[in-house]
Amino acid sequence: MPYQTIPLSVVGPTSQNKSQQANSSLTKNWYPEITVDGRSQSALLPWPGTVAFGTSPTEFDRGLHVFRNVLYHVNGDALYSVSNAGVYTKIGNIAGFSRCIFADNGVEMAITADGNAYSFDGLALTKGDTSEFANTQSVTMLNNTFLYNAELDNFFVSEAGDALAFRAAGSAESKGDDLLRPYAFSQWVYMLGEATNEPWWNAAADTLGFDRIDGGIMEKGLGGLYTVANTDQFMYFLGDDANVYQVIQSSINLISTPEISFQLGKLNISSAVGWTMVLDGQDFFVLNFGENDLSYAYAEQTGVWFNLSSGVNNGRYIGSSYARVYDKHISVDFNTGNAIEITDQAF
Repeated sequence: MPYQTIPLSVVGPTSQNKSQQANSSLTKNWYPEITVDGRSQSALLPWPGTVAFGTSPTEFDRGLHVFRNVLYHVNGDALYSVSNAGVYTKIGNIAGFSRCIFADNGVEMAITADGNAYSFDGLALTKGDTSEFANTQSVTMLNNTFLYNAELDNFFVSEAGDALAFRAAGSAESKGDDLLRPYAFSQWVYMLGEATNEPWWNAAADTLGFDRIDGGIMEKGLGGLYTVANTDQFMYFLGDDANVYQVIQSSINLISTPEISFQLGKLNISSAVGWTMVLDGQDFFVLNFGENDLSYAYAEQTGVWFNLSSGVNNGRYIGSSYARVYDKHISVDFNTGNAIEITDQAF
């Protein structure tokens, strides 16, 4: 009896449908890559492992940032520099408990968290005036000017080249929703609010120096304060509707599939942390839901989603922050607060 060859596809994205009869595939710690030559048009490649990089003073990770080619880590209640050998050196105290948001202009680094703002010039860590930054939780930088969120839908900008010097205040008021985070990308500043995303540009025609691009207002709010990140091509964020969006200029694209959105809708999106990274020439957007013990990743070039997990209990991915520095992929072990390196050499 003649036999028949039936193709069976085992390469695909995570796609856990509400109905298991429709689709219930789970791809974990492997990502699809398009292949030009070979028997199949795609292949699964393994996500790198991790090795130890540096021992932190506490277990409480609040974020990484690279400034002047040096890695900085807010861990517990302090800012530390981390050398290329993984050695921690304390810089000064950072009050509060929430994650930090960073921005720099190459000369000065700004840090915000819990209604406090700080600047670091490579030598001294300075805390901003408490009355001016009382409602600040986020910062960004464009054209040597730092922008901070303020009370309700307001924001304020710094003097050029001075992160803690107040210059003028503005309002992202197209919808009247509270402003959560300004984010600079591709020469625009996106004012991400609870219900809208307003793009502004550096008009430099008045004291404020920024004007809203009225035709570019997007009716999508920010759900995860710490999920805004960008590759060279796109900005990403987790929306208030538990969908993930990709933005370029005034164009916004929904990139989470119905299956992914169904899963994200069951999670605490306010606890999510996101970052972008490049591995083997591919761009990835990683989303960690530490409170729900789950992690997802999106591959920009292929447009597919997959899960990330560490350990033996199918829990969340081990990394809680990310930075590219010293020609390494550096993250933080959420269990210990220690710096780790993401690398194929772990295998």
